[in-house]
Amino acid sequence: MAAIAFLFSVAAAPKFTVASDHTPIENVIVVIEQNHTFDSYFTSYPDAASGNPDIALDDGTGNAVPRSPSSKYRDMSIERGEEPLANGLKAAITAYAGGEMDGFAKAQAERGYSAALALSFLGSEERTTLWSLAEQYAVFDHYFSSAMGGSLPNTMNLFSGEHFSLTNASKRNLERLRSEDFPTILDVADEAGLTTKLYVGDLGRIDGTKVTSGEYGREDVQTPSSLYWMPPLAMPRFWDRSSTPASIADQNQFFTDAVRGALPNVSYVLPSPTDHPLTAAQDSQSRLISLLNAVMKGSQWESTAILVVWDDWGGFYDHVPPPLGLGFRVPALLISPWAREGYVSHAQHHHADVPRFIAENFDLNWDAPGGVTAPPFLEALDFRGSAREASLLDMAPLPASPVGSQAQNQLTRMAYAGSALALVILLVGARRIRWQSD
Repeated sequence: MAAIAFLFSVAAAPKFTVASDHTPIENVIVVIEQNHTFDSYFTSYPDAASGNPDIALDDGTGNAVPRSPSSKYRDMSIERGEEPLANGLKAAITAYAGGEMDGFAKAQAERGYSAALALSFLGSEERTTLWSLAEQYAVFDHYFSSAMGGSLPNTMNLFSGEHFSLTNASKRNLERLRSEDFPTILDVADEAGLTTKLYVGDLGRIDGTKVTSGEYGREDVQTPSSLYWMPPLAMPRFWDRSSTPASIADQNQFFTDAVRGALPNVSYVLPSPTDHPLTAAQDSQSRLISLLNAVMKGSQWESTAILVVWDDWGGFYDHVPPPLGLGFRVPALLISPWAREGYVSHAQHHHADVPRFIAENFDLNWDAPGGVTAPPFLEALDFRGSAREASLLDMAPLPASPVGSQAQNQLTRMAYAGSALALVILLVGARRIRWQSD
């Protein structure tokens, strides 16, 4: 009978219906990629404010470094397994050059990193996946990181709308994440009765007991980078199963939840491999595609909006000066059956707009930092008519995601239900025959 119960539980996976009156979106997914600027991925993209591929910048010694396709430089850094570029605040200030945006080669050369890699961009053989997504859905060419510098202040904005002076990935700030009660949009969503989840690639590398005890704050204990790339992972309340505002699951659970139609209302995904420069471009893009395809093949596609954002500049060149108080431009995509096809948004956005979008969509009581209340990203959405059908993408390097097509998944659920019903009928028939024979 346990087997029957399992079959029925698969066939009757939960469906969430809590979208607010003004939107059909019931599921918001935020995929956090890493360390790239808009120009490093979308140089020459049509109708976008994209950088000139033919310029050269002085590296501070009089040597002119030209822009060029990135594959050979990326491969070199991957082989060495070293951090390929500096992306901290001081390097960003040098690169910014008082708004001239011509110090990117110098910023890296002064620190012993590759100026050529900093000025590189995806070549035509590497960019097909991201450009195809932009052509099918929406891309933002004035989406800025929220702070000059690296991951932590920017990812804090993705969850909290501000960075609380957490300006760098340090043991001191890790202790602040552990001991101070920083608010997140996940807390607000949880209080409103929404379902939330953090999906983490290589989750097994994090020991939750070391988070709650503060052991990761010791100088002699290595800190998992994911604690800075997804800050709620460094907050003890997210590991307390009795009161956690969001459950934590391994990346593989994302595929299971997608095929069951059980993705939560709000989820953040930190993929593995993520799109760090130490990862081959085809691998990180394949992982992204596997995540997107899993959603597209599942039953919740029509109610989903997926924001794919890059946390910080990573040391790469960009030609658009950021507004005062923000960091360099980073890529951002909105993938949804309600996204305007091939739309390039020139509206200004930054990471704090992500929790604002979640709050606006679900009508949550969220205080937008700076008093800004206009709904973000709506220019890229069109709720008239019906949802567009999914258009799957395919890349070879990584195994396919463990889900079939949407139709195949529906047939599978029907087959499970039919098999379970047939088994029940057989059991009932057998008992009736036995009763009659008695």
